[in-house]
Amino acid sequence: LLDVTMTPPELIGKEDSVDSVLPTGDLIKSKRFKFVYDGVNHQVPLGYPFEIPEEFNTPQARGMAHGQRPWRLDVPGLKTPFLHLYKYHIIDLYYRLGVESLIDVTHSCTAIPEGHCRDCMWCYERIWAFAQLDKTDPSF
Repeated sequence: LLDVTMTPPELIGKEDSVDSVLPTGDLIKSKRFKFVYDGVNHQVPLGYPFEIPEEFNTPQARGMAHGQRPWRLDVPGLKTPFLHLYKYHIIDLYYRLGVESLIDVTHSCTAIPEGHCRDCMWCYERIWAFAQLDKTDPSF
């Protein structure tokens, strides 16, 4: 369906960075691009029963982890087209568009710079998302 050719991405931030928030902010401030697109999505719905790692067990983090992320980010130059979607909606798009091979290069984990720790909120979110679709994550 789609002829997809990917060039290696440009490293933004430090090589061992596990968080995209600061590098994304730096990229926006650099004004190298008119817009920066961020793949941030809506958080797991309230009530999903996964444990929050101790370092994230604060009232604010618990809210962010369980469906209380804002519906709109008002940052000039930042586009967040997936903010209204749960991760499983995005994964479903890969399959509907026939580009599921690209799932292997996606990265959700913020505990390690490559791969998946399988023990952070974002790895749990990824596991939850594939479970909603009754699919197995090909990168796990």
